[in-house]
Amino acid sequence: MTDHELVQKIRERLAVIDQQALADFDELAKRCADKRENSPPIPLSAPPEEAFAGSFMDEHDYPTDAALDKIEHWPTNAMEHIPPLFEFVRSLGWETYGTWRETALMEGDCEMLRVVASTGGWAGNESLISALQQNRTAWSLTWQSSKRGGQFVFEIRR
Repeated sequence: MTDHELVQKIRERLAVIDQQALADFDELAKRCADKRENSPPIPLSAPPEEAFAGSFMDEHDYPTDAALDKIEHWPTNAMEHIPPLFEFVRSLGWETYGTWRETALMEGDCEMLRVVASTGGWAGNESLISALQQNRTAWSLTWQSSKRGGQFVFEIRR
């Protein structure tokens, strides 16, 4: 077999392989589409008001483990879940120690809220920030910067 004949034979085999690969890919795409159509929809509404119900501060006015767990596992499968999460975090601290400043911003056509939260060194605020940091999706979508001394800057789409 000459080199030219060998190259031609390889090309013919590759054409068959390419056709089979395309057919396999089409089948996989169809299966994925069928699974998406048959799966339950992801809820896109904000967490209900019940998310704020209950006592989330202990007898010493520190956030309870239940509060911290709620922050860590707050649903973040839609952008509208993020502002209520930050409202919840703010409701548990920053009244006596630290500061929480909010500033409305426009980024193109998008309305944003910049939050500058300083823990004031209070362990309660520090634990709230740590719980928020454990909510990886919320943290990665909002965190902008941190400074030594406990200052955190977040930007939240509204």
